Amino acid sequence: MPIKDLNNAKMRLMAVLTPEERLDLANAMLKDTIRAVQGVRFAERVFVITNYPPAMSMAEENGWELLREERQVSESDSVDAASRICELRGVTGLLRIPLDVPLVQASDIDDLLAIECEEPALVIVPSRDGLGRRPCSRRISAWGVLRNTLAKRNALVRA
Repeated sequence: MPIKDLNNAKMRLMAVLTPEERLDLANAMLKDTIRAVQGVRFAERVFVITNYPPAMSMAEENGWELLREERQVSESDSVDAASRICELRGVTGLLRIPLDVPLVQASDIDDLLAIECEEPALVIVPSRDGLGRRPCSRRISAWGVLRNTLAKRNALVRA
């Protein structure tokens, strides 16, 4: 799980929410995601990459592996850094769980972890409207792409 400093979360909502409201929203989403991950049965390990002190404490309290970041550039950079570290530790597959997946349940995460894929594999869960992305699972050793999701995203970029 990549967790950024929640004081900087939900910046796209600046026009409609105060900084305190954005922080409250981000904290609520973090709590929901933590609750779901705590109930997951099929994960061998949980990694949290962050430099945000409350998230570091939460990872340690749950016995999850903490990957400390020197600085946060973007969620994608955090996920890429975590992937490299995990690969060096012998991890062969990862499931990236963003903190803003509405109503995520442990069973949803377990369903994704149960998907059997031949390597190379990349599974992207598109948002309901097809414009965004949600959890992403990949085999570290090589890359492949779920074709319809990539095609939709490429079509949107060209439009």
